[in-house]
Amino acid sequence: MTTPPPSGPPEPDPWQQPGAPQPEGRGFPPGPPPPGQPGQPLPPGQPGPQGLPQYPGQPGPGPGPGAPYGTLPGHPQGPWPVAPPPRPPLNGMAVASVATLATCLAPVSLILGIVALVQIRRHGHRGRGMAVTGVTVSSLAMVLIGAGITAAVLSDERSVDAIEAGDCFDSSAEPGGTEYSVKVIPCDEPHNAEAFGEARSAYTGDYPGEELLQLEAGRECAKLLQPYVLDIWGLSEELWPSYYYPQRDSWEELDDRRFLCFLYSEGGSLESSLRGDASGYTDEQLRYLELSGPLTAAWMSEPPQEAELEDFTAWAEEMARLSRQQSDRLEEEPWRTEGAAELAASLAAARWASAEHWERAASATDWDLFQEHYDSGYAAFGYEEEAALREALELATGGTGPDGPGLDA
Repeated sequence: MTTPPPSGPPEPDPWQQPGAPQPEGRGFPPGPPPPGQPGQPLPPGQPGPQGLPQYPGQPGPGPGPGAPYGTLPGHPQGPWPVAPPPRPPLNGMAVASVATLATCLAPVSLILGIVALVQIRRHGHRGRGMAVTGVTVSSLAMVLIGAGITAAVLSDERSVDAIEAGDCFDSSAEPGGTEYSVKVIPCDEPHNAEAFGEARSAYTGDYPGEELLQLEAGRECAKLLQPYVLDIWGLSEELWPSYYYPQRDSWEELDDRRFLCFLYSEGGSLESSLRGDASGYTDEQLRYLELSGPLTAAWMSEPPQEAELEDFTAWAEEMARLSRQQSDRLEEEPWRTEGAAELAASLAAARWASAEHWERAASATDWDLFQEHYDSGYAAFGYEEEAALREALELATGGTGPDGPGLDA
């Protein structure tokens, strides 16, 4: 038995949207809407709204199941876009590491770069690339610098300013030439020069000029030769004393006042040191070498031919003074070697006689007068007497005559 429908208009379906077509009867499904109406699937292959084909079981256009409530047409679904986080600050140490590279302070740049990498890792700063660059470049620079220093230390080349007494080396400069560095060589290997001392110029102020410096260097180096070799008469005739002296630029810019004194072998290579060994001499031999040294040094420092007359007269005055001084010491010395006392007395008389000629040369007012007493001073100098005394003392005799004891000064 069926229950008749209630009288009156049907109650609205609580799930029915207002304005939607009313069902034909309560509890009955509505009739099929005409094709193309919402909610009615189209036959297979028929175009749907906006020309899209509709397939069986595929929902039509519009929000499908699960669409969020309150979604407005034309607005994107999902969460609202979030602003990007602020950029981390640039690490100052990284910047400083790169900037320091331009100052050639590689160790500082390396330290700054390492500190920057630690800070960047800890705080997330920017600048890692700069820090890595600073560390890499500064490390490479330090390696290159270290290699250069090692090469310089191991190299045989050395600045002339770094040469010291006792160093043997090869000099390539011609007399009057300029040399900034030399090749240092062990003294037991072939070489052509050996430094025997250094001195400083007494001139102050402006550059005095090459001629005055050469005269001063000759005098100062001559004083240092005898104490170094002990017996000048034992040197080869192919050796001659030379020196390096300051140039104008080093004098003015570097306050260079240094003379470097050395012996140069003009005829061949040396293969041993020229430094004298006192243990190879007797006490009497050493006393004679000591008392004869000052006059020998003065004789060796004779001015060059191009010097002025006043330079030669000053030198002659020194020769006179030291000749008399040596004469007195020869007579005062208590000689023990047989025959040495008589030979020393003969040499003392010769030195005193030559001193008179040196005094006249020192007072000469023209070249002719100077040359006359210059020749007489050398003639009376007593070379033969000195060679005889040296032979008695068993010392080297070298050459005799105007050219002196084996050195061409």
